[in-house]
Amino acid sequence: MGILADIFVAAPGDADSYAELVLDGKPPADRFDYEQFGGFTQLELEILWAMIDGREWNPDDYGLEMAFDPEDEAESWLLRFPVAFVDRLAALSVPEIKRLSTRWAGIEELQWPPEDAEKVLTSIVRLAHLAKVKGRGLFLWGSL
Repeated sequence: MGILADIFVAAPGDADSYAELVLDGKPPADRFDYEQFGGFTQLELEILWAMIDGREWNPDDYGLEMAFDPEDEAESWLLRFPVAFVDRLAALSVPEIKRLSTRWAGIEELQWPPEDAEKVLTSIVRLAHLAKVKGRGLFLWGSL
């Protein structure tokens, strides 16, 4: 089994509920807007954020925020996208998504076909828009 990576929109106080539903083997129901992916962690998303800004990735500048103590779950994690990252994602145009997808697909950590990266990035951008419109947070839940 590979790495699971779900990106979802939720109120900050409701994000833990998403993780609990997934871990219990239940679908997240209609309370959440989400996409279920695989094959990446927060590192690949943080590198994407740096690419959007036209800079090199540095963990001090481009880090997702822990949404709970990592000691709580050894094989899963819940992270929140900082508002600045959500804003940058939501502002991407279709040509920017295409350009970034090609670059992002080629990073050492991914090595995806560009069309796969474009589908994932398009979905993430859609979720970022929803988070902004609904006044909620954007989260990454992952598991080994």
